[in-house]
Amino acid sequence: MLSATAAELHDVPLYYSMHAMCKVLHCQVPTLASVRSAIQAAGYRVSQAHTEPLALKSDAPPRVLWDIMRCWVRANPTKPPKETSPAYKLLAQEPQLEADFTIRPGTESGTKKVGAMFVPAPEANWGPKARASGKRGRDKSSAEGEASDTASLKQQKSK
Repeated sequence: MLSATAAELHDVPLYYSMHAMCKVLHCQVPTLASVRSAIQAAGYRVSQAHTEPLALKSDAPPRVLWDIMRCWVRANPTKPPKETSPAYKLLAQEPQLEADFTIRPGTESGTKKVGAMFVPAPEANWGPKARASGKRGRDKSSAEGEASDTASLKQQKSK
């Protein structure tokens, strides 16, 4: 995790999620190496974000990243989006940049050299478990029983 944080661009505060961008365009997610290569070929710096496996940090403006994604969709066509969707409006614009997706040396993620960048789950089904039960149900009934016992004791003392 520390190696992932050290390898990312520190002067770029935000990241772009490839999942989110491809979800908007209704296309398959390209490999990180090909997108990183296209960004570097356009003359910008790029690194992988430490927060998400398919997130990139880059000093490229959003227009350049959307142009790269437009080129990706043109190279790997999907069914045409509806005219009311944001994908239609984004893909209707002609890209000002022609993206080159040939993988360059050094654009692969560092996971192969260093080890796992994102820590795997410790065991199967390791997330939140079922809600605890048992004591709560008994506490209510015992609390009600204690309250009735106290009320009967008060009645006996007042007689």
